Amino acid sequence: MNLFVACLAVLCVLLSVELVSRHFHIPSEISRKTVHIVSGCIVSLFPFWLSYTQILIASLLFIVLLGWSRRVHIFSAVHDTERESYGELYFPLAISLLAIAEPSKAAFAFAVLVLAICDGLDGLLG
Repeated sequence: MNLFVACLAVLCVLLSVELVSRHFHIPSEISRKTVHIVSGCIVSLFPFWLSYTQILIASLLFIVLLGWSRRVHIFSAVHDTERESYGELYFPLAISLLAIAEPSKAAFAFAVLVLAICDGLDGLLG
């Protein structure tokens, strides 16, 4: 059940940003980085209520979902960029590799927050 709720939380971020971006015509780079930062903040909390195996499963599910959505051109908020990018696939891949390493909960949270916030702000601020 926790795995379902965790995946639903991240999926809600994707859908919410997608809808807001379409309605208000937000540039894709801003919407993409918003998803990156917000979903990363949520994922950083995963080890406090999910096992590392469940985190790995969730990450692999999102790799498949985002790979499929890229192919069929949905979730433009995360896929539409002016440059060729696969960051939306590399992010859950990094989460899955981190889950395989099974660090302490705090180390997992810190690593994900650094990845989400620093990378996200770097993309926005240059």
